Amino acid sequence: MRRLSRMVTIITLIILCTNKPYYTVYAKNDIFVNRVVNNQNKSQNKVKNNLVLRTALPCITKSVTENRAISLSEALKTASTTSKKWDSKAELMYITSIDNPDLNIMDDGHDGNRRYWNFIFIVPRVEKQLILTIHDKKIVNNHAYKGPSINDGYIKDKEIKLTSKEAVNMSINYFKIIPGQNWAAGYHFTISKQDNIVILTVVSLDKEGYFTRTTFNATTKQLISGIHKIPKGGGLFKEGSTINLNNEKQVSMENLSISPNYANDSSMIASYFINPYKANMSLAASITRNSGISWNELTMKDTFYKIFFSSSYSTDNLIYATTPKGLIATNNSGKTWKNILLSQSHILDIHTNKQKILVNDEDGIHISLNKGIKWNRLNTSSKVLHTDFDLDGNIYILSNNKILKESDKQWIDMKVPLSSDTKGFKLCKQYLIAYSSDSLKIQDMKTYKWKEIGEFNGINNIFITSNNQIFCLLEDRILVKLVENKEFNTWQTQKVKINSEGKLFALEEDADGKLYLCMSSEGVWEPITKIFK
Repeated sequence: MRRLSRMVTIITLIILCTNKPYYTVYAKNDIFVNRVVNNQNKSQNKVKNNLVLRTALPCITKSVTENRAISLSEALKTASTTSKKWDSKAELMYITSIDNPDLNIMDDGHDGNRRYWNFIFIVPRVEKQLILTIHDKKIVNNHAYKGPSINDGYIKDKEIKLTSKEAVNMSINYFKIIPGQNWAAGYHFTISKQDNIVILTVVSLDKEGYFTRTTFNATTKQLISGIHKIPKGGGLFKEGSTINLNNEKQVSMENLSISPNYANDSSMIASYFINPYKANMSLAASITRNSGISWNELTMKDTFYKIFFSSSYSTDNLIYATTPKGLIATNNSGKTWKNILLSQSHILDIHTNKQKILVNDEDGIHISLNKGIKWNRLNTSSKVLHTDFDLDGNIYILSNNKILKESDKQWIDMKVPLSSDTKGFKLCKQYLIAYSSDSLKIQDMKTYKWKEIGEFNGINNIFITSNNQIFCLLEDRILVKLVENKEFNTWQTQKVKINSEGKLFALEEDADGKLYLCMSSEGVWEPITKIFK
């Protein structure tokens, strides 16, 4: 059953992403949002790291002359008839409603009816599967393909006795749920079989705006559970104390940029999500000029993903931000912004070094030698995962499991002596730091000699602070600081305690040696308190 559940989940993600009039949202540490509506590209930021979501257009209230929405049972009847024509032995595996591109209150699922439904049918013990899509009472997608042979887990029509209307009404009575917004707008429904029980799930929001799932036994009509996804942890911490970024609102950190002239200007920029995991979640940025005592929210020209100080901020006052349209910059703390690089591709990585700007997007590497006035493209033989400058402005990239250095338009292999695949690299002072999942090595770029720091149990990330301190994040939330002993030419490790909940996304250390931890919230499913019996 576990293998079957994973297969159904994968197929569900595929069929949820096949119709054009939707936002497609990719979100990890860097966020990418794109949507296609009426063949025009537009952008909207409604995402959180480590999520892959699908959002519909905002709910529009309007009158309609024809009710095109149908119930789950009506949709199943139509789909079952088509499936039997495909194969007389076809059996139901999965049902899900999907978002409407022009949702209105008549078809938002409050009465169990939706205009759009997807189905998966299989033939038991045969490698045959069928995906059907119903739009406005008609089959609009009929895709048969070869799939894994499945012996059980399929659903008989007679096992579904609970209607979608009954399920949504019961959910409202039990938990006072409300319609979803943006993604999964209105009330949504799924049917699957788990541990030989047919499960009907109502997808919605709770009264606080958190994503909610109410599940019922579709045969006995009994409530199984009501759960909602709420944020755990998150925020900016200094030496274990919470920093108030936005009027005491709960935030989930995305990034922290410390001014290269911090010792003199005490400036930092924090980017964060307000109301994480709620339907009205939004990304914001605030700046401090007094070491975090007070913060002012920046006015952004566009939806942005990453915001950071120029490496020469003390002289040019430039702050950069990546957006769905490329790269923008301001030299007056966000009062006005100008376009630096126009790009329709998601920017994966960006670095500055004095006059130089290095951008790695999904189309390749772009470099400017004059702060974005003119751009050139760097040729690479394969996809680049990571880029950076060293102190002298030389370019390093990670591509095809190799760390390469650009020299006279050629890429020189740094020949990293790691025993397993290179996970990433960092540049710090005269050192090149390369790491795999279990090993970390440092090269002195003056002598080109490699030194092994040691073996670690699961390296997740390496952080280099603006004052050139090196930290290594391991599995199980273990953070260690790498300290160089120049007298003996050795490196030592010091364990650093993470005393805040959430996922460590970034860290910084100011000129006084105070450590800032940027914690992103982690979504946790918890039971909802039942309102009525």
